[in-house]
Amino acid sequence: MPHTFRPARLRGAVAALLAASTLIGLGSCAYYNTFYIARKYYDRAIGGLPYRVDRDQSPDLGNLNKSIDYSKKLMANYPKSKWVDDAIYLTGRSLYAKGEDDKARKTFTELADKFPNSPYLDDALYYTAETYRRGHKWDAAEVYYDSLRRTFPKSPLLDQTTMRDAQVQLASLLPRNAVALLRSVRTEKFNKFELYEWHHTLADAYFAIPSYDSALVEYQWMAAQAKTPDSNRALDHPNVGVVV
Repeated sequence: MPHTFRPARLRGAVAALLAASTLIGLGSCAYYNTFYIARKYYDRAIGGLPYRVDRDQSPDLGNLNKSIDYSKKLMANYPKSKWVDDAIYLTGRSLYAKGEDDKARKTFTELADKFPNSPYLDDALYYTAETYRRGHKWDAAEVYYDSLRRTFPKSPLLDQTTMRDAQVQLASLLPRNAVALLRSVRTEKFNKFELYEWHHTLADAYFAIPSYDSALVEYQWMAAQAKTPDSNRALDHPNVGVVV
């Protein structure tokens, strides 16, 4: 799962505010509050989900725009603040959530150029790859997935990256490559949405090989996760009628 926004730094900022004098505390509080408000609007816009991938999801433009505005305010008014790279990263994430992929890529590039030691650089590579993936620019997406794995071999995004890479392989009509990548993923840390997506991608990859028995196992797993009768749509998947 992609990074959250440095909780350790947040705790440190709070501790510093408590320990500092009133005057210094007020100054620190000004740029911290600006970032906090920007982050609040971003969280409100995405509804607690870690990322938005598909364009058919309608973004909350009002809250995303407010998040971008407050992030830019922090960057303009407090350019030496330790929160500036957070603000740039948050701007990129907000632009990505809006579907403004070109602007998101430029923002992530700005982050890497201005803050080469930022803890968000692996995220920047990941979301840059994702802008290309959802734009069906498979080769470009592969470049950034590979760069992330090579540059950040201990990134918490590695398994997510591998699953996305598998989806690119499947879209590129290389289902066996997709299966191999998916089987290398450590799914124990996936949330329920990511796990469902992993099984779904694996099912479709097996179907494309074709390996129908293996595909059916995965489609049946998906159906077993249904919580209500109308959500039992996994068995209505067009491929299931072929494999049963």
